[in-house]
Amino acid sequence: MPDQDGPLIGIDLGTTYCAVATIDPHGRPSCLQNGDGDLTTPSVVYFEEKGPAIVGKEALKAGLSDPEHMVDLVKREMGKEFYHKPIRDKKLPPSAISGVILHRLIEDAQASVGPFKRAVVTVPAYFNEPRRKATIDAAHMAGLEQVELLNEPTAAALAFGFEMGAFTEKAEISQVQTKIPGQFHLLVYDLGGGTFDVTLMRIKDRHFQALVCDGDVQLGGKDWDMRLVKDAIQAFHAEFELNLAEDAEVMADLTQQVEDLKRTLSQRERSTLRLNYQGKKLNGDITRDHFRSITADLLGRTRLTCELVMMEAKMDWDKMDAILLVGGSSRMPMVHDMLVDLTGIEPSRTVSPDLAVAQGAALYAQMLWGSEESTEITEKVRQKKLLAKITDVNSHSMGVVGWDRKTNRRKVSVIIPKNTPIPHSNSKVFRTKSTGQSKIFFQIVEGESHSPEDCALIGECRLVGLPKNLPADWPVTITFAYRRDGRIFVEAAVKGSEPFQLEIDRNQKISDAELEDWASELIGDFNADNGFKDRGASGAEDPDVSKSRAALPPSKITTANVSKKTPPKKG
Repeated sequence: MPDQDGPLIGIDLGTTYCAVATIDPHGRPSCLQNGDGDLTTPSVVYFEEKGPAIVGKEALKAGLSDPEHMVDLVKREMGKEFYHKPIRDKKLPPSAISGVILHRLIEDAQASVGPFKRAVVTVPAYFNEPRRKATIDAAHMAGLEQVELLNEPTAAALAFGFEMGAFTEKAEISQVQTKIPGQFHLLVYDLGGGTFDVTLMRIKDRHFQALVCDGDVQLGGKDWDMRLVKDAIQAFHAEFELNLAEDAEVMADLTQQVEDLKRTLSQRERSTLRLNYQGKKLNGDITRDHFRSITADLLGRTRLTCELVMMEAKMDWDKMDAILLVGGSSRMPMVHDMLVDLTGIEPSRTVSPDLAVAQGAALYAQMLWGSEESTEITEKVRQKKLLAKITDVNSHSMGVVGWDRKTNRRKVSVIIPKNTPIPHSNSKVFRTKSTGQSKIFFQIVEGESHSPEDCALIGECRLVGLPKNLPADWPVTITFAYRRDGRIFVEAAVKGSEPFQLEIDRNQKISDAELEDWASELIGDFNADNGFKDRGASGAEDPDVSKSRAALPPSKITTANVSKKTPPKKG
């Protein structure tokens, strides 16, 4: 019998494109076709005035003529309160928009493999904790009851390891000739449409261990595109003294053209942009060398990140066994040439840059939820548990905000440094200042600066209801921890009592109740006047969003969100 929770699913929720994978009857990770027959789905949503929201290829088409009501690159805004512009006069949380995208991905996948209630969803390694929480919120909103996060470079490393035999009984990847005997070192260079990650991995005896990670959640292929857009605007203005940027439809068409041109320049030495505005036409030849010259600083930022990762690891390039390119933008020849120049290693083409992350996520699902036995032969292969281990690292230091008596300023005290293997916990002892003190407040942040203003605020911890009549200077131990998926939880223990959960008033400005309202508003089947209805395209049962949170395992964290903004009333 198949596993009662359905097929094993991995989802690459990308900035510009998404993919969904499962484990096929032969035990291989395989990406699923969407409703359009494609293996990837554009991460774009178009909100019509009336009727269902459109996701994917058709949303891109609709956005060419009406870009004001199209949402793209929402992944870059995860963790924020609202998307940067209102859509149809509504302020939408990025997590809710991502939930709409995920709902479409889930619908299409269920049409192929049947219903499922759990999945592995990937995130950039450099995502901080609020962005990770927002991703889980989006998955719950889309109807998933159990969600596991996995860093994208780690997922790609799993897909690479699978192809190289790392999951076999002999763990063949560690049997090949390596620079360091018995240890295979892999640098994952992940340049997606909107984010960039570099992770140094060590693979040994089926253990995939991230050693160091770094990245930039505001750097990706779209930034290369925008350099071409800016170049075209300047050329057209120089020729005709007209500003293409004043026309939204012209800009939408230009943006699509440069994305296609970037792909062409990965195969050919030159291509052409065709510009047409107010009766004026300009055909501009763009060469690969010109493209490289106007984006040299962007490429340089990725090179510097690679160098910083190796410096942090205290490792020389002559100890590296392979370079893995991930993300569609890593296909640009300039990326290949830079990495060869930097490392002296020819990058591996073992896995697809577009599909490897989803495939690795499916393998992780098999590691987590695969079964030891099954009565059906095909399911026995499909659901067989993979015996391997993953260890990731935290991409940002976690700290608490305190007071520096020497400078008389607020200062961050680091509790768990960046690139610590996770899960991991550290404790800090606070002491009561006065007899009978009933509460302790402090802020948790992520970042590498000692200045709280330069770090990301996670939230305020509120330890209330301390035992009565505690003397001054009484110890209170606070334990800070990262789960294996990079999420934070906190526990407290007062000397002489058992540990108990600690409430966090998160800086995330959307509550669980509000998120469920957004799920009903954006995904549910309501009055068409709202402009949002269930797509109903796949014929699969609609996920029961209202029950999804109740089914979640209990958390160590209690969130107390304080937003007073609510979705528009229905009807």
